[in-house]
Order: sequence, then C-alpha cells, then structure tokens
Amino acid sequence: TEDVLSGAAFLFVNRTKTIAKVLLWDRTGWCVVGKRLERGRFEFSKEELSIRELELLFDGISRKNRVRSL
Repeated sequence: TEDVLSGAAFLFVNRTKTIAKVLLWDRTGWCVVGKRLERGRFEFSKEELSIRELELLFDGISRKNRVRSL
C-alpha cells in the first residue's frame, strides 16, 4: 500500500468508466481532479500508471490506439 502523504496519486473510476478522479496530496492539502467523458470510456489495464500514462488517459488517448513515431 502507498502512503497517501508520499506524493502518490490515486485514480478512481466509476463502474461505467465514464468518470475518473485523481486524488493527491500536494504538501498543502488534498487535490481532486476529475473528468467526465461525454462519449466513450476510459481504457487502461494496469494497476499503476506513470504520470505520462495518466496524462494520456485524461487526454482521451488509449494505449491501443497510440502510434509510435520513429
């Protein structure tokens, strides 16, 4: 388990995967960031996400639709 005061962010998604909220402690208090999708669903399969993967998730970019540039 993570220490909630360590700077770790915690992602919560509703059952239908249309609403996501991130909870984190920023040394001065709790921050909650949320996003509700008008269409589609949040897609992720990992228990731990990097900051970049979290950004992509909130931008609506799914891992399976991503194209690598060379």
